[in-house]
Amino acid sequence: GEATITDHLAHLYGIELGDPVDNSATLLAMVHPEDHACIEQTILTAIANRKEFDVEFRMIDGWGNERWTAVKGRMFVDDQERPSRLAGIARDISQRKRGEEALRR
Repeated sequence: GEATITDHLAHLYGIELGDPVDNSATLLAMVHPEDHACIEQTILTAIANRKEFDVEFRMIDGWGNERWTAVKGRMFVDDQERPSRLAGIARDISQRKRGEEALRR
């Protein structure tokens, strides 16, 4: 299915507003390779438990920059128990993560 992208997310992640975004291809392709396993496990757990999830991970935006993203949401399934919809909110937490890293040094 296609994702609905807000003006804010389009600007934040370098996605053209109005372009169709396929959940399984475009958005997941933007996840940092080292974080793919975490995201896959989060999605599988959300489907199985039908509960909210809260995850932080890195994304590579449309300009090639690494950004930290926090996503809180819920996965919905259809009558056949297949994922049908993901609803939630994503926010850029890159500045916070840079601050945390600076404190660790």
